Amino acid sequence: MEALAHALTLLNAEASRSAPNRAKLRVLETSLETQRALLARADSREADGRIAELARALGDVATYQKTVTTLAKEMKILVNEAAGKEEELRLLRLEVSSSRPIVERALRQVAAERAQADADKIAAELAEKKRLASEKAAQELSDLEAQVAEIDQRNEMERTRPGPPDYIGREGTDLRAAYESRVKHERDVRERLRVLRAEMTQKDADRADPKMEQVRKMSE
Repeated sequence: MEALAHALTLLNAEASRSAPNRAKLRVLETSLETQRALLARADSREADGRIAELARALGDVATYQKTVTTLAKEMKILVNEAAGKEEELRLLRLEVSSSRPIVERALRQVAAERAQADADKIAAELAEKKRLASEKAAQELSDLEAQVAEIDQRNEMERTRPGPPDYIGREGTDLRAAYESRVKHERDVRERLRVLRAEMTQKDADRADPKMEQVRKMSE
């Protein structure tokens, strides 16, 4: 640009002389045209460069627009899906809210059935224990009745035996100790039989036994 201005200045100066040198004018004109041509070429290259830059920029803009368009479509799809999920969630919440009383009622029913089952199990266990205890008591009652009958029969035979009783023994002898142990056993059997027949309580039976009465007093 400066070279072109310089050539133009020289040409104007030469042309303004009273007797310009035509050969020099032609040279200056040629130089001016050359500078113009160079400037035009430089401008053309610069313009081409700018055009190329603009083309690249336009390509980038087109890519950006395409990306933005794609993202906008994807965002729209996501928004629609989110709206659908939100509506689905709302419906589920309504369903849960409406079914909550049913669920709570079902849970209460299950809990009640479980409690009833536990109660039935406990009742069955108690009934079984009572049955076994009753069978045991009945068997014990039968055994005691048989023992008492045997004791009564033996005592009756000894009572009706002729002569003095020889099974008591003198005080301090083993025979007397065996007799007293037998008498205590017979008393215990009869008292236990009366307890099972509900003719007396176990407490009364214990009090009737001197040893049991002593144990009871020690525990008080």
